[in-house]
Amino acid sequence: VLREAFDENGRPIYPLNRWPEVPNSFSACALRLFDDVDECSVKIMEVLSTILNIPEDYFKPLCKNGCSTLRMIHYPPIQRVKNG
Repeated sequence: VLREAFDENGRPIYPLNRWPEVPNSFSACALRLFDDVDECSVKIMEVLSTILNIPEDYFKPLCKNGCSTLRMIHYPPIQRVKNG
């Protein structure tokens, strides 16, 4: 899953996602996760900028619409193996 981001002319920056139909909340949850990851990265960069003694918002523009990919993978449960 890629983030859905658009340039100033409304064109997608990244290829558009193909979302599953079920559950219908999947796309909203995945896109919200991208926003949360962005927010976390901004906070980390604010801490780093403080350590580097540069303006707190110095890295903020670099955290917008980053090229992140979420791998939505489902692994089947691990079956226990009986000894002997």
